[in-house]
Amino acid sequence: MHQGKNEFVDRLIDVLQDILIRKGAKFAYARLGGADAARIHRAAFAVMIKFASLSNEFETLVDEVDMAMSEVESEDPHEIKLHLKDALRDNPSLKGVALEWENAGQMRMWLTEKKKNLGDKFDKQEKSAFLKKKRDELEKKKAEEQKKKEEEEKAAEEAEAAAEKKEGDASKDDKNK
Repeated sequence: MHQGKNEFVDRLIDVLQDILIRKGAKFAYARLGGADAARIHRAAFAVMIKFASLSNEFETLVDEVDMAMSEVESEDPHEIKLHLKDALRDNPSLKGVALEWENAGQMRMWLTEKKKNLGDKFDKQEKSAFLKKKRDELEKKKAEEQKKKEEEEKAAEEAEAAAEKKEGDASKDDKNK
């Protein structure tokens, strides 16, 4: 099932993917997620084929792709895909295997959703860290301003006390004279 391991399996999966995409908007998820989603789609498909007991049907379709490829003379990928679709159209195994491919495609949505959730979680953590840093900076600035204000008040009180003491000393000197 791994991409690149068997040309005929790859071609069959291309045909199955094309069938799924052509089903319309209901299956818009068929193109989601890029290469990661395609790998998960294949992996889910392999498991589903095994557990649905469709391994023999899948092998039959792969053999039919092999035979159809020997008849193709064109190198154009589009023409090859059309020829394969025509060759597989009458095969009774195609319907069950295509249905499992369709069901496995739901993994694309799952992967995209998980990536989105992880992205949202990361964004939330980043925003939280940024806000905490800003809050800490603001608290530090407020503490420095408060300390500066207290020092100014203390200096003003000391200056006032010194001025009162000076006045008191000056009035004593006036009384002594």
